[in-house]
Amino acid sequence: LDVFSLMGDASDNVPGVKGIGEKTAVKLIKEFGSLEKTLDNASSVKGNTGKLLEQGRQDALKSKELIRLKDDVAINYSLESFKNVDIPVDKAIPFFEKYEFKSLIDKYSGAAFEEKQSQMHHRRHPELTRFVASSSKSVIGDPGSAVLGFNGEMPKQVRHDTSPKHSIEVREFKSAVIDTKEKMAAVAAAIEKSGKVAVKTLGSSPDSLKSNVVGVSLCTEGESYYIPIGHNELTQAQVSFDDFKDAFAQILANEKIKKIGHDLKTERNIYRSLGMDICGLYFDVMLASYCLDPSKPHDITYMAKEYMDFEAGDESFLGKASKRISFADAPSQECAKYANSAAFAAYSVYEKFEIEIKENGLEKLFYEIEMPLLEVLSGMELAGIKVDTEFLRSFGAKITAEMKTVEIKIYAQADKEFNINSPKQLASVMFEKLNLPAVKKTKTGYSTDEEVLTELSASYEFPAEILKYRELQKLKSTYIDPISSYCAYYGDRIHTIFNQAVTTTGRLSSTDPNLQNIPIKSAHGREFRKAFVPEKEHIYVSADYSQIDLRVLAHISGDEKLIEAFKAGEDIHASTAREVFGVEKGKSVPDELRSAAKAINFGIVYGISPFGLSRQLNIQLGQAKEYIDGYLAKYAGVKKWMHKIVEDAKKDGFVQTLTGRIRYIPELSAPNAQARAGGERMALNTPVQGSSADIIKMAMINIGSELNEKDYGATMILQVHDDLLFEVSADKADNLSEMIKDKMENALKLEVPLIVDVKQGKNWGEMKRQ
Repeated sequence: LDVFSLMGDASDNVPGVKGIGEKTAVKLIKEFGSLEKTLDNASSVKGNTGKLLEQGRQDALKSKELIRLKDDVAINYSLESFKNVDIPVDKAIPFFEKYEFKSLIDKYSGAAFEEKQSQMHHRRHPELTRFVASSSKSVIGDPGSAVLGFNGEMPKQVRHDTSPKHSIEVREFKSAVIDTKEKMAAVAAAIEKSGKVAVKTLGSSPDSLKSNVVGVSLCTEGESYYIPIGHNELTQAQVSFDDFKDAFAQILANEKIKKIGHDLKTERNIYRSLGMDICGLYFDVMLASYCLDPSKPHDITYMAKEYMDFEAGDESFLGKASKRISFADAPSQECAKYANSAAFAAYSVYEKFEIEIKENGLEKLFYEIEMPLLEVLSGMELAGIKVDTEFLRSFGAKITAEMKTVEIKIYAQADKEFNINSPKQLASVMFEKLNLPAVKKTKTGYSTDEEVLTELSASYEFPAEILKYRELQKLKSTYIDPISSYCAYYGDRIHTIFNQAVTTTGRLSSTDPNLQNIPIKSAHGREFRKAFVPEKEHIYVSADYSQIDLRVLAHISGDEKLIEAFKAGEDIHASTAREVFGVEKGKSVPDELRSAAKAINFGIVYGISPFGLSRQLNIQLGQAKEYIDGYLAKYAGVKKWMHKIVEDAKKDGFVQTLTGRIRYIPELSAPNAQARAGGERMALNTPVQGSSADIIKMAMINIGSELNEKDYGATMILQVHDDLLFEVSADKADNLSEMIKDKMENALKLEVPLIVDVKQGKNWGEMKRQ
């Protein structure tokens, strides 16, 4: 337990202490005896390990709680009492189905049960004779009726069924290695005849933008062929990359040959980086899985095991993360097995998911949003964003100096030096030495989290200085240092990765490096953004949706007052302040009331509670409740929608966005009241935030198409939630601004107008409204 609490377990989302692996964890626990004693003695541990322990203390303690087995449950049975018990199959099967106990369904259902399900399935889909149903559940209504049009209407509620309705045809896994021109020609002919192929490319580097091809698996009609190209193993016969291009470049570039795969964006990045085209990207099983149920794992290993009972994509032969070797250095036979199994699984899962995408009314979402967006995002990743490395160095030095100044002030006020990053030492200084009032206590002692420090800083200087120090440290450790490292790797143009299948709401995320969370509200954050600059004779153009979540809320709730205010072009927060606080028309709204109204507006979208609002506005709980009640009394349409969406979600088990995107919310039926309350917030937030995310995705696709068709001298380089950033030739900036404003404002017709603010600037930190 203590070792795993330190090293973590990525497969179970246990964080552990970042940077500490199994060997170090074992050594530490042997030395100190327990996790708690190890953390308490972190300052005595030499080198970087001690710092990691201090920085990762909270993650380690949280990990222990996550892993720890509950061993104090009262059990009044013995194992012997469960032996030779007759299972009442008629009652057991529905129970097994509800909780998806698939092996128990198989064990107790028997041939008669399977035959019954098969008959039900074939009545529904007589043309799909090669599939056998594996569940008794079915889609309610005609599957074809669920197809959605993007007309701004909430999609019809379809009873979505997350359990697999179609098992995958059990084929024999046929795997071959293709290492001659003649064999490649035969495979190419088979692909052309089939018209579709699953592709899995092994690169020499995990970075798809700086990777040579080690090998390629091509799977057509369920048969996988591995072509070894760049292995360092001298005993394996291989083909040259040029010979591979001669054999398959036309097939990869052929739009008419459907390309299937898992994470096709990575495939596109690899080939585009090497000067090749891969077109006809038809079906990405990762994105299909994401559309069908965003909360499930979307890796090919999980899919193969879950839907095929097949082992695929096992990377264990590459070694553990800290000592992982590249595909180029791995045994070629292992690589062939890995790639061929992954391509085979992708091809097989595609045949299942293609049907379920249609049955669940997700065709437009998948084929017209997620699949086209894949290519747009690939283009953005390949383009990258330029960094002024000299400015970055100077800014980093400035932040380091400021941290030192704040550090000296903290030590002076504490009258001693201590580890500011140690919650235990900081708590000792604050609550024992300085006798500041303790606000919150945790299992490990008095809390020094941001909420506590913010509350205390209103009356005391010391916690205010700690907040300053943490802001500077986060800026340096989370942004300045990593981006400096990326510049050392890429040069002055770095390339983030946009993750398309991560969030449960449909929003994109950014990693390696994360460019979506760079602070904008703080002065230091705005200054840091100046490090991002366009090429010479170019400028930046940014386009940002104005209050898109509130506009979506007005549309889907149908609230007349909200709709009227947006159509009239009113300041929505001032309008809300007039309604909730009774400010007469014609009189100006005080800033503090407008700020309160703004907090309520956005809080309603995110399902805020009176407690949350009271904390945010620093007001009494009763007053916060009055504010929310007052808002809901004035905006009756919003109140009615909030009630209905939660009740429908409890009944259906899911919510949908305007484009039909699904989010299942099992928390709504949880026995724990806190979990249910969280589920209700998800039910309120997802249709709004998810619809906003889909709107900007549609805008990106339309803009990307326009940029490809006409010469705007521009490149789309970043998406930060409701904001798009473009790099454009200075003389074409105004023309581009008009086009992107038009495409974004007309991405989806709502009851209220979508408004886009366009800015231009010489760097990302100095953007001015046009």
